[in-house]
Amino acid sequence: MIKRLFKSLCWRLYYRPFGTYKLNQWKKPEIDDIYISLEKLIQSNKSLARFGNGEFDIIWGLSEGFQKPSESLGVRLKEILHSHSDNLLIGITDFYHHIPNLRPHEQTFAYTWTRENANRIIKLLGQGGNYVNTYVSRPYSSYTDVDVAAYIDKFKMIWNEKPLYVIEGEKCRVGVGNNLFDNALYVKRIEAPAENAWDKYDDILDAAKKLIPKGSIIFMALGATATVLAYDLAALGYKAMDLGHLDIEYEYYRHKATGKMKIPGKYVNEVEGGSEVDDLILDDDFKKSILCVIK
Repeated sequence: MIKRLFKSLCWRLYYRPFGTYKLNQWKKPEIDDIYISLEKLIQSNKSLARFGNGEFDIIWGLSEGFQKPSESLGVRLKEILHSHSDNLLIGITDFYHHIPNLRPHEQTFAYTWTRENANRIIKLLGQGGNYVNTYVSRPYSSYTDVDVAAYIDKFKMIWNEKPLYVIEGEKCRVGVGNNLFDNALYVKRIEAPAENAWDKYDDILDAAKKLIPKGSIIFMALGATATVLAYDLAALGYKAMDLGHLDIEYEYYRHKATGKMKIPGKYVNEVEGGSEVDDLILDDDFKKSILCVIK
């Protein structure tokens, strides 16, 4: 009770007024909407590294839920956020401008989070800058008016009739049980730890370099570890996209979800009990697609 009251007072007397003032004085970054961001992925051979509030938390020394605090990961994330690579798109979440079609719960979170962290955000991002949108892979749960079926069809143009390699947390099972990858030439997988994947980063990167031929499309769903992988694989000449949540967003759409929910057979880190996963959706095609499992 006392703790809640203290937190409420801090919000009303400090974070809300001073955070708002700081943000109003700040030269905000320019952030593409999700449609322009997707078009850039389709039209270029660039990789994608995305930063959400979870990646910012890791840079600030906090945890991400399924990734324990790691100073070395935080250092790499900060390095990538400030990099200027010609073959890498960097995405951040557009919590800094009024987005009328953002769902109410997202607007509330954005308003609170930016004001509570205004000083740290401004220090980290600096003044101005240009980014694509981290929510390029979150069209359903974040926005009110996206034609998700058409949006996913457009996304699929990236790997149409091309070899597709998935680097994912074990039990993510991206594309299993739906048609997300049905137009790829073929699908192969590198399975990594579902939690604390950063601990095995060198093994994951080595496996990717050994098993994935150049000219392939790489789809990654591996939390903040995928952000670093995108940068390192782009430097080696791959098109590697950090697209965590896209498959789950598609499942939310297919299930007509009214909020974030458990998806049968798939690891969903953002809901209670989402790490409890059965194997009912697995088939021979999935099992044959696995090139290696990193424990």
